[in-house]
Amino acid sequence: MQPHFTDLVPMLVCNDVRRSLEFYTQQLGFQTVAFDKSIGTSGFATIEMGQIRLMLTSPSYYKAPKAQPNEPLTDTIYYFYTEDVVELKRTLTANGVPSTDFKVRFYGLKEIEVIDPDGRILIFGQDTDEPPTPE
Repeated sequence: MQPHFTDLVPMLVCNDVRRSLEFYTQQLGFQTVAFDKSIGTSGFATIEMGQIRLMLTSPSYYKAPKAQPNEPLTDTIYYFYTEDVVELKRTLTANGVPSTDFKVRFYGLKEIEVIDPDGRILIFGQDTDEPPTPE
């Protein structure tokens, strides 16, 4: 019998959970579901927006194993689908959060990229009929 998965909630290891919590809630609109200040050096939080949930943890609470030479890379890019990428970019810019210029990809999504406080790449994309951006 194959396993049946019911959900996936990424756990992001953050240098400062409070700083990341502020970024994800104030800049991206997530809501705090739980925040325990006593876990790790800067706490542990669960945030959500609609059906999207993320956990934020400090490196003192959860230490991810480091890749050894010739092992697969463990870097991850987080891709968020949005209904209005133009408005999102406008809001981020107004709040002083840098993002890339719009790029329309060959797969029909208009995207921007943002770097979170811990250096993770967040891509926000919206379906579009616009032609792809020339490379």
